[in-house]
Amino acid sequence: MLLQWRHHIRPPALAPCKDAQMGRHSTWDRRSWTVTPAEGATFTVATSEGATWALRALIAAGPAGLRPTDGASGRFCLLIGKLRDLGLSIEDLPAEDEGGRAGFRLVCQVDAA
Repeated sequence: MLLQWRHHIRPPALAPCKDAQMGRHSTWDRRSWTVTPAEGATFTVATSEGATWALRALIAAGPAGLRPTDGASGRFCLLIGKLRDLGLSIEDLPAEDEGGRAGFRLVCQVDAA
């Protein structure tokens, strides 16, 4: 069916092109968190970009922890370092077997602020 637009009918708004959004930060990648450590006072941290992604992944993994894939392990380790610099308690999990992947587990309680 051929659809014709008349001068008094406005076409639907087009979604922005993904290429136009590259390099721009989304609202989902900036977040404030309330951290409750096992010992000590509660404090607030702010994350952005990859650190937000890594923290969300650790929270979703729960007490079992997270073992990044082979291709992402280097970058994920850097992001874990950033989270530790912010004061979050993150435990290293040993490799399950020889040649296996090491992992990480969030030790403190973290909630969205």
